[in-house]
Amino acid sequence: TYDGSNPWTLAGGDYSGIASGSAAAPNSTSTWVDLSISSLAQSWVTGGIPNYGVLIKQDVENPAGSDAKGYYSADYLTDPSLRPKLTIEWTGTDTTPPNIGEVRAESITRTSATIKWSTDEGATSQVEYGTTTSYGSTTAIDPAIVHQHTVSLAGLTEDTVYHYRVRSIDRYGNEGISGDYTFQTAILLTIQPGPADGIDTWLSSFDQTLNYGASTYLRAGNNAAGTSSYRDLLSFDLSQITLGSTVNSATLSLYQYAQADTSTPQLGVYYMTGAWAEGTGGGAATGDGATWLSSDGVNPWTAAGGDFNATVQSTANASGTAGAWVDFNIAGLTQNWVNGTLTNNGMLIKKTAENGAVTDYKDFHSSDYTVDPLLRPKMVIEYVPAPGTITITIDETYNRDGSAGGGSVGFGVVTAGTTYYVGDAAVPPYAVKLSVKSNSLWGLKVSAMGDLVQLNPANFMDISNLSWKKDSDGMGSWQSMVKLPAETVVATSQIPNNSTIFLFDYMLTVPAMATSGTYSTSVVYTAYPE
Repeated sequence: TYDGSNPWTLAGGDYSGIASGSAAAPNSTSTWVDLSISSLAQSWVTGGIPNYGVLIKQDVENPAGSDAKGYYSADYLTDPSLRPKLTIEWTGTDTTPPNIGEVRAESITRTSATIKWSTDEGATSQVEYGTTTSYGSTTAIDPAIVHQHTVSLAGLTEDTVYHYRVRSIDRYGNEGISGDYTFQTAILLTIQPGPADGIDTWLSSFDQTLNYGASTYLRAGNNAAGTSSYRDLLSFDLSQITLGSTVNSATLSLYQYAQADTSTPQLGVYYMTGAWAEGTGGGAATGDGATWLSSDGVNPWTAAGGDFNATVQSTANASGTAGAWVDFNIAGLTQNWVNGTLTNNGMLIKKTAENGAVTDYKDFHSSDYTVDPLLRPKMVIEYVPAPGTITITIDETYNRDGSAGGGSVGFGVVTAGTTYYVGDAAVPPYAVKLSVKSNSLWGLKVSAMGDLVQLNPANFMDISNLSWKKDSDGMGSWQSMVKLPAETVVATSQIPNNSTIFLFDYMLTVPAMATSGTYSTSVVYTAYPE
C-alpha cells in the first residue's frame, strides 16, 4: 500500500518505468552515491511532472542475489550531514516582490509595541515608524527569511499616534512595502477624585439605617461588638476612556491609616449589579444615600448589605499596620466596564470570609479626606485607546477688541445695519484656534446650537447672519453658520495625527431692522471618525 491502507496500482510502488538518473553503487562503505536528476527537477519546477518524489531501486533486480546496499535516511540522528540531500543549482527569474498582509500592531504599551505581518514568500523584516507619514525612524533589517514577521519597537512616547509601514525583501532582492498604518501608545490614567466628584461610602450591619457618604474614611472587616460587618462602596468615572479601549492594567488602591488589630484579613472586590447613591451622611440616617438596608436611603437592596455579584474580582490582604496602601488588580473588571460588557455601577469591598465574632476591621481614607488628597482612593489605569479615538481641544478664542475670549468669541454691543469681524486682521489674528488628535481617519464639522439671541430685551437674529471661514482662506470664502440638526463639513479624510490645527474667523452681519445690543449662541465643532 502507499499509505498503509490503499494498494499501489502494482505492488512495489507506482513509478515511471523510465529512469531519471542512474549511478553505480560502490563496493565500499562511507561513500556518497550521486545520481543526476537535473531533467526531473526541471520538470518538477515547471510543473511538467507532479513532485511525488523518487523511487530508488536496482536497474535489474534479482531476488536471488545478495547485493543490497544501506543508506542513512532523513531520520538518522547521529550525524545530520549524512542524511539524503538534493543539491540544485539554478538561475532565478523572480521579479515579483513579496505580497504583504495581516499588518497589525500588538502588545502596545506606553513605550513599546510589536509590529506583525505576513508575506506570501520568505522575506526579511523591517519597520519604518514615526509621528508623521514621513516616519523618520527605521528598525535594523532582520535578515531571517520568514513568512511570519515580528518586529519590536521601543523607546516610544506615551499617548502618541505613530504611523508605520513594513518592508520585506525576498531572496532575489525584490522588496515589498506596505501602506501606512497607525497605532496609539498607551495612556497612564490616575483617577483620584475629591469631595466634589468622589463617590464612596460604607455600610454597617449594626447601624443598618445610617449613611456614611460624607465620612472621611471607609471601613471594611468585622467588629465583635454588635457582631458587625463593614463593607465599602466605591465608584470611579471611566467616561474619558473610549469604549472598546484595551486595558493593559488597572489597580484600585486604598490607603489604610488605622486598624482594629494587627491581623491581615483577605479583602475582595465585587462589582455592583445595580445603582446606588453616595449620600450626605457622616453616620446619620439622612435618607439620601446607601445604607446596609437601602441603595439610596429609600429603596431596599435586593439583599441587605448591597447588590453585588458574588464572584470575587480581585483579592488583597489588608495590612497589619497603619500607613500602607492596599492594592487590588482589577484589570479584568475594568476591561469589562470599558467594553460595555458590564455596567459600571461601582464596586463593593469586603472581607472574603466575614466573621462577626472577630474584631479585625480596617479603616481607609475616603474621597472626602482633605488633609492629604494624595491618600484618597485611586484607580491607576494603563490603556490603549480604541481605534477612532479623537480628542478636540479649543486652544484659544478672541473677542472683537483683541482680548482673550476664554472659550467664547465676543462681538460686544452691535448696531443694526453694521458688519463686524473677529479675525482675519492683525488684532485679533483669528476668532478660534482648535486642535484635533486622532488615531484614525477623521473629519470636522461645525454647527450652532440655535439662532442668535438677546435676553434683555428679548430679541433674536437668524443664525445665517453669523458667518465663518478658515483664517487662511480669502474674503470670498465666508460660509453662513447653520444650526442643529444641520451641520457644515469643514474637512474630510484627515490623516491620523497628534495635532492638526485649525484657525477660524467670524463675521456678524446685523440686519438693518435688527435691534442693537448683545447677542449670543453656542457654536459646536465636532471631530468624527471616518
